[in-house]
Amino acid sequence: MTDPPRVAAAGAALADLERRITDLAAAGEDALAAAWAQVASDFAWNTPPGVLASPAIDDALATIGLRQVPRGPRVPRGDGPERVLHVITECAAVGGHSRMAWRWIERDEDRLPTLALTRHRAEVPAPLARALAARGGVAVPVLGHDLIDRGRALGRLVDAHDLVVLHIHPMEVAASIALADRRGRPPVLFVNHADHCFWLAPRVPDVVLSSRPAAARLCVARRGVHPDRSALLPVPAEPAAAPPRRDAARRALGLADGAVAMVAMASAYKLAAIDDIGFADLVEPALEAIPEATVLVVGPDDDGPWAEARVRTGGRLRALGRLDDPSGVLAAADLFLDAYPCSSLTAALEAAALGIPVVSYAPPRPQAATYDIDEPALAGVHVVARSREAHLSELRRLAADRAARAGLGARTAAAAAAMHDRGRWRADLEAAYGRARACAAEGSLAGPAPVADADTAHEDAFLDALHAASGLTLTPAGALLRNGDAFPCDPRRGLSVVVHCRDDADGLMRALGSAVETCADLDDVEAIVIDDASGPAAAAVIDGLRGDVRVVRNPAPLGPQASFAAALEVAGGQAALLMTSDVVLLPGWLDPLADALARPGVSGAAPAVLRGTGREVCVLTSVASARAGAAVVALSVPESAVRAAPAGAMEAVA
Repeated sequence: MTDPPRVAAAGAALADLERRITDLAAAGEDALAAAWAQVASDFAWNTPPGVLASPAIDDALATIGLRQVPRGPRVPRGDGPERVLHVITECAAVGGHSRMAWRWIERDEDRLPTLALTRHRAEVPAPLARALAARGGVAVPVLGHDLIDRGRALGRLVDAHDLVVLHIHPMEVAASIALADRRGRPPVLFVNHADHCFWLAPRVPDVVLSSRPAAARLCVARRGVHPDRSALLPVPAEPAAAPPRRDAARRALGLADGAVAMVAMASAYKLAAIDDIGFADLVEPALEAIPEATVLVVGPDDDGPWAEARVRTGGRLRALGRLDDPSGVLAAADLFLDAYPCSSLTAALEAAALGIPVVSYAPPRPQAATYDIDEPALAGVHVVARSREAHLSELRRLAADRAARAGLGARTAAAAAAMHDRGRWRADLEAAYGRARACAAEGSLAGPAPVADADTAHEDAFLDALHAASGLTLTPAGALLRNGDAFPCDPRRGLSVVVHCRDDADGLMRALGSAVETCADLDDVEAIVIDDASGPAAAAVIDGLRGDVRVVRNPAPLGPQASFAAALEVAGGQAALLMTSDVVLLPGWLDPLADALARPGVSGAAPAVLRGTGREVCVLTSVASARAGAAVVALSVPESAVRAAPAGAMEAVA
C-alpha cells in the first residue's frame, strides 16, 4: 500500500491549483482559468488527491460558463426524431466507455445521434463509426483556440439537440463551460465510466448513470451527487455476430487437445501487485496444480515480468498484448478469469455473453471493494472466491469437470442475455431519458456533503498505489506538459513574431520583411528580436531596430531554443511564431498553422521548410502555455510553407 503522505501531498498540490483557478476566474481571465482547470483535473484524475471532486474548480467553471456561454429560453422545433448529442473526449477501439457509446447509439433506434469529439486525435473506431452511420448520424470535432472557444462550439451543438449524453474524460472542461447555464438546456445524462477516480462537474448533469451499484454509491458518498440524480444503466454486451470457430481459434493459439484455456482481459496495471498479490501470483499456483491449464492474458505485452512468467511456466502463462478484436481468444476459452487486483467488468460481461464461466478472486478488502465485480444480474452464476485456496479449488473443480463448465456456461450466457436483452436495455434507457427530463425540469439539486473518513483514506491509498503501478501518476508539472493545447493560442487575437539572430543581420532583415508582408492583414502583431550575443556589426543593426521591435539581448550565446523563453516572457500576443533568422515567411503560411493549432491535442504547429538544411526553426505556439512550461511538440503542417535562407543568401522575399 502507498504512503498516506503521498495522497496528502497530491491534495495540497490540487489546493494550490484550485486557488490559482479561482483567482484567475475572479479576475476575468476566463481562458487561462479554464486551461489551468484542465491541467488540475488531469493531475487529480491520475494522481489521487484524497477527493473525487473539486467544488472550487466546478464553481469557477460554472461562473465562466454563465459569463461566456449564456443560454436563453429553448426554442421549440418541428417534427422529426429526437436528436441526441453524444459528447466524447477521446474514444478507442477497446474499453468500456467506447463500447457504451457505440452500443448506446446502435440500440437507440428511434433517435438521430451526433457525436461531438472534444479531444479525439485519430480516426473514429470502426464499431462506433458504423453505429453512427447506421443511425444517420455524424461526428463533429469541437475545435477552438482555447477552451472558451471550444465551450461555445459545444454549446451551439447542445442547443441544436434534444438530449445530451456525456461520455467524457474526468478532465473535460469544455462540457462544464457549455452546460453551465441551465436555462433552456436540454436534459443531460453523464456516463460514469471513470467511477473510482476524480472527475469534474458532478453537479452539471441532470442524471449520473453508473454501470454498477458500487459506483453509484461512490457518486453519492464522495461526489455529493443527490441520490435522486444517480441511476444504474449497464454497459450493453453481446456475442459477436459471427464468432470465430472454437477449433480454429484454439489451433491459432497453439492450444493442445484437452488443454483448459483460462482467459483474462485487462490493462497491465489492473494486474500488477498493489497491496498483496498480482494476477500472476494468483494463477501460477493454479498452473502448477492443474497440468492441463493454460492462462492467456489479453492486455499486457510479453515483456518484463510477463516474459519471465512465460519462461517460468513453460509457456503456459502468456501475455498476448493489446488486441482490438479479442474474439479469437474468447472463442478458445473454457474459463474467464477476472482481473486482480482491479477487476475488468466490461471484459467479464463480454465473456459471460459468450457463455464462458466467470471466476473472480475477491477477498475481503474494504479499501478496494469498488474494484470488484458487483453486477447483480450475474449473482447466481458468477463464481466468487474469498480466499486464494477457494479460488484454486474452484479452478480445479471446473477444469476437471467439462459438464460442470458447460452447465455453468449456459446459465451464465442466459443471465447475460437477460441482463443485456435489447428490449430490456432499451426500456432501461427510456427510463433514464425520462428521469433526466424530470430532473431537468426540477432544476439543480444539491446532494450530501462528501464523506471523508478512515475508510475513504483507505480507498484513496489503494487508488494511489494502483495508479503508481500503472505509471499513470503525474506531478502538476507533468500534467501541464501534456495539456499545452488548453491555453489560448489564436494568432488572429495577437501574434508575437520572435526572431532569433546571431551575426546574421541580412537574414534578420529578410525575416522581418517577410513578416511585415505576410502579416499585413492582422490587427495585432509585434516583433521581438533575440540578439544572441552577436558581434558589433550585427548588434549595431539590431540596435537600429529599437523602437520598431523589442530587443532581447543575451550576454552570451544560448542558441535558439534556450533564447526563446526570455522573449516569451515579454511577448504580448496570444500566439508566438518562434523562428530563426534563416527563415523567410511565404504568403499563406499563417492560416494553415492557425487552423492546426485549433485542433485538440496540438500545442505547436510547424510549416514545411523549403530548401531547408534542418537547422531552421519555425514553430507557432501559445505564449501562455510556453510561459507556463507546457511541452511544445510541433505538428507538421505541409499546407503551410516557409523558405530557408542561409546566411549570405541574397534572395528577395517571396
